[in-house]
Amino acid sequence: MAICTKCGQDLVDGECVNWKCRPPIKYLHDTTSFKVRERPCKPHGQNAQGYGGKISTGYIIQIGSRWHRVYATCYSNAASHWVMYRGEQWYLTESDFFERDVCKK
Repeated sequence: MAICTKCGQDLVDGECVNWKCRPPIKYLHDTTSFKVRERPCKPHGQNAQGYGGKISTGYIIQIGSRWHRVYATCYSNAASHWVMYRGEQWYLTESDFFERDVCKK
């Protein structure tokens, strides 16, 4: 079993179980401006109960000239929404959807 080099705790799936060793959560609205749109798609990435680590949502986000699919991670009755941007997961807040012009195209 692998051990974390920072705290000595066990690694699970390559990540330390100690929350203090994990990198801080990055929020997209802290770094760049973007637009949110609804773009329905067939949800995939979820199990029969609706849970999963990378569930496609009906939203896309424009950062610069490129559109990115919004994904959700859901393992209980609440989900975290995020996009892959510059090779990393960037998280969204509820206000990112409701304070912006979310329009259908």
